[in-house]
Amino acid sequence: MTETEGVILLDPGDEKAQRIGRAIASPLAGEILQKFAAGPRTLSKISEDLQVPINTAKYHVENLLEAGLLEVVDTKYSEKGREMKLYALRNQVVIVAPKRADVRALLTRYASIFGIVVLATAILAILQPLLVMPGERDVLLEKGGEFIVSATQAPPFAPTLYTMETVLAFFIGALLVLLLVLVLEARRRGCREG
Repeated sequence: MTETEGVILLDPGDEKAQRIGRAIASPLAGEILQKFAAGPRTLSKISEDLQVPINTAKYHVENLLEAGLLEVVDTKYSEKGREMKLYALRNQVVIVAPKRADVRALLTRYASIFGIVVLATAILAILQPLLVMPGERDVLLEKGGEFIVSATQAPPFAPTLYTMETVLAFFIGALLVLLLVLVLEARRRGCREG
């Protein structure tokens, strides 16, 4: 079972999925859920709306409550002074489906690798000018708002045009490899579990 922000993803074999299946197996349970779509209700109101005995309404509401589809939201008192529970639909989306490749888990796993790629790119960007000797390649300098290309006017260790191209090529290449591995793993998991 996976639960995220009001969305519950259940495998058909999960105990909770089986409880939900049993709770909504009856057409009357479906009708009861429809009544709750309009807002909170008491057992007596459900019984009255569907013209069924209160014990029948109670049986189905308790099953839906146990399955996690309904919740008690308040308590109020009848005209005779009896305490009555006010039931409502839980604010959630329930999806019952066979497990597939969990994209979120894959992205989480590869996020650390992406962080390493970003760090390696930053290190390469910092070290590249140190490795290229002035005069070996053209240097991009900004003087008075203009860019000039001149190896003779460059200070030692100035970033070269070649440096930026190399760093960008490394970063894009690493991202493409990471994306390819991610797609292949998601596809492999989908085939294996499907």
